[in-house]
Amino acid sequence: MKLTLLAAATVAVQLLLSSTGMAQPFYRANPATFTIATNQTGNLLYGSYGNRELIRDAAAQNGITNLSTLSLVYDQTADALEVVSGTNFTLISTPITFATGVALSNTNGLTQRFGGVYCGTNTTPSGTLVAQQGAVPATAHRAATYSLQGQLQFAVLSSGTNSPVIYLGNVSVGPDCIGLRRR
Repeated sequence: MKLTLLAAATVAVQLLLSSTGMAQPFYRANPATFTIATNQTGNLLYGSYGNRELIRDAAAQNGITNLSTLSLVYDQTADALEVVSGTNFTLISTPITFATGVALSNTNGLTQRFGGVYCGTNTTPSGTLVAQQGAVPATAHRAATYSLQGQLQFAVLSSGTNSPVIYLGNVSVGPDCIGLRRR
């Protein structure tokens, strides 16, 4: 009898805890930037940096060799670009996080925002994001939609033998939710 009560209590607690977890929405993300750096002779070098490079860098940092299951998504709850794995969206890395400094909204649900760009685990902003975003919550008959279209500019300081790099470009997010993960 005691074992049955203990099992029932354990199941009730697990149900309670899992039902309080907020599902977080993920949206397709597509940053398209170009990079500016210098080489050993001081000449400027230009390159491109986007989804493939963010995924490749996250995989390398985490010892992952199979990139086919990795995706770059925008996590609306975290306001961040994240590299995730598989259909359950297991977090691998958070290469870029945004923080809104100023947001102006209109009555149509559009928001113009200006804020910081944070690279990796940095707590100091590396640059800025200026973007327009719009969100439509889910209903019983329609999935949630979200879009963010903006301009990025940020820099990564020199590290070891790597010179500083300036990133300039755009980020496009949404509109369709591609999945949910419980927190």
